[in-house]
Amino acid sequence: MESQEHADNEYETQILGATPQAIVDSLYNIYFDRLQDRTFLLKEVVRKITKDDTDKLEEKFEAIFEKNVERINKEFDRFEVFLLSNILDIPPHVLLPEDSVHRSPKVYSLLKVEVDKLNEEIKREKYQREALLQELEQQMVMKRDLLERRERLQQFSVDKEQ
Repeated sequence: MESQEHADNEYETQILGATPQAIVDSLYNIYFDRLQDRTFLLKEVVRKITKDDTDKLEEKFEAIFEKNVERINKEFDRFEVFLLSNILDIPPHVLLPEDSVHRSPKVYSLLKVEVDKLNEEIKREKYQREALLQELEQQMVMKRDLLERRERLQQFSVDKEQ
């Protein structure tokens, strides 16, 4: 079981360019760094506005930061589960182009049968189209012939009346 999981991780790494866990960890680190930067900037702004340079201000911001980290960790754990199970999970039918030769023979034979059926259907449609075009051409010839006959009959009728 562990070797299969290892193989899956290697394949996911090949497809995604990194392990799914590494991607999730990178997202967490980006978010955490952003929180640190913004907390520091906010502390500096408050320090300038209040002109308070005490340790009390530092303690309050440290408490705010710790509370945010706790909340982020809890929310990010849920987000991590979602990402790993819904976004970064590679379905078993997804293969890299170079691995398509390893597709199971059963799947390959089913696909081949389907392609053959589609090719036959395309040929049938082409033949049917050709037959319809020939029939249309015959009808156009017949239409011209009938129009010529009608014209001759009308001419004959006019000649007879005169």
